[in-house]
Amino acid sequence: MSLRSAISLGCVLGLFSAFFEAPSAQACQRTLIEPFRVDRTLPTNGEKAPDKFRQVSAYTYRIESERCSGETCSASSCGDEGYLLLHFAPPAEAEDRELGYRLVWLRGSAPPSLLRHLDHVMPLDPQAREITVELSFKEMTLLEGELALVAIDHAGNESEPSNPVQITWSGCTEYFDDPFCADGEVVVPPQAEQRCSLTTGPRSGHGLPLAAAIALGLGATLSARGRRRKR
Repeated sequence: MSLRSAISLGCVLGLFSAFFEAPSAQACQRTLIEPFRVDRTLPTNGEKAPDKFRQVSAYTYRIESERCSGETCSASSCGDEGYLLLHFAPPAEAEDRELGYRLVWLRGSAPPSLLRHLDHVMPLDPQAREITVELSFKEMTLLEGELALVAIDHAGNESEPSNPVQITWSGCTEYFDDPFCADGEVVVPPQAEQRCSLTTGPRSGHGLPLAAAIALGLGATLSARGRRRKR
């Protein structure tokens, strides 16, 4: 093999190496939130159940991870995502003692990605006025029904459910690098900038990533040259 062919082959291998190693360096970082600890054997110490959530409202939206404009494509490392955003006035006790919350589905069609959240009590940030629930991108259009929020303390005392809030698909699909919906609502998931990375590059004419397309092209050229030499 000539020096020029060896260098060209090295470029091919380098491109393939860069293409396959890049995704691992740009993983989606999701923070694991520990469920709220409920111990129903704890004494209540005369504490009454927490007050209920008030002024609960809901908004649904989803984020598409890849967008192409002309010959340029951008993609998020976190993939396609769906979200249920709940705004509320928290229970009065939230600032005095640790509270958790749980979702209660009241009626209607709840997709599997939402049903999974109903089994957990999650910690309530005393300063928070909203909760973001991550759902399946594809299941967002199936959302139709009502839910309520319930506050709960460590001893297991539960508040009355909040007033029912209507949950339905808003039709809002945003892009990770351009959060905007037709109705003017602009929402970005908490810590999205920190946990997801955005990559931008040229679009391949045959649907292959550019690096892979170039590498395959160079490989074919080297192979053809090799065959010509043998003749």
